[in-house]
Amino acid sequence: MRKMHYNEGMNIKLARQLIANELEEEEDEDEEMKDDTETEDITVDPPQDGK
Repeated sequence: MRKMHYNEGMNIKLARQLIANELEEEEDEDEEMKDDTETEDITVDPPQDGK
């Protein structure tokens, strides 16, 4: 019985670490995407009529 409980405790600890790592990676990706959109400047020239 003790071994089963010990393994469950270790599994919970490992699961928490994995979840934390995944959340950090997602935040990093979100920041990278945010940086890309902020630095991207798009200029559009108004249409010029040739009259």
